Amino acid sequence: AVIEAVNATGYGLTFGLRQGPEVYCREFAQMQFDLTQEARALACPLTLIYGAQDRIVPPVLARRFAEAVPQTRMIELADAGHYLFYSHWRAMLDAVADAA
Repeated sequence: AVIEAVNATGYGLTFGLRQGPEVYCREFAQMQFDLTQEARALACPLTLIYGAQDRIVPPVLARRFAEAVPQTRMIELADAGHYLFYSHWRAMLDAVADAA
């Protein structure tokens, strides 16, 4: 499962880069939407994993989301930044496995 996750992550990165900078522009545009109301309506628990050193999406936004959506479990990786799925992939896989 770890190899498959690493391969999928690598594929996602190369696929995104091949599409050019518009991909990242769309990602930033999506961050403008507040989806807390939709998240509150979900019947399943949520796990939010974020890097405390993220300078692209400030960690305070993750904390606000968790406060607004009660079924959210927070996992903060103290020494991780925005691309924690590359730098801390093992911790992320463990968190996802624990949530299952």
